[in-house]
Amino acid sequence: MEEKRFVGVDDIDYLKRGGRITPVAAAIASVLNIKPLLIIGGNKIDAYEKVRGRKNCEKRLIKAIGERASRFKSQGYDIRIGIAGSFLDEADLSDWYGRAKEAFPDDELLYEPLTCSISSHVGPNAFGMGVSVKITL
Repeated sequence: MEEKRFVGVDDIDYLKRGGRITPVAAAIASVLNIKPLLIIGGNKIDAYEKVRGRKNCEKRLIKAIGERASRFKSQGYDIRIGIAGSFLDEADLSDWYGRAKEAFPDDELLYEPLTCSISSHVGPNAFGMGVSVKITL
């Protein structure tokens, strides 16, 4: 089973500073309010989709996780949803958790802050989510 996690970026400037996007691309993204949705697999971060506006990016991330969760459930697996973020404000964390709970009311939800290695690339107020299969021993 391939494990994929998604992260939505709130501030494009951190991707520019890290050399992941060019200054021109960052300027265009800022003007158009484009929020990249990144996918993390193994040691690699790639663009998954570019979405206009934070709320739309959050919705697209939840949809992507829902599709993966449905696939695992259809194969008979129990799942858990991992929620992550680099929030500066407790209210933003609470809002993100609430959106996840609304989208996945019957699934186990776990929250952890984004790791430093990811946060350094995506900056503050990034939001992430992943789905994993529960393993019983």
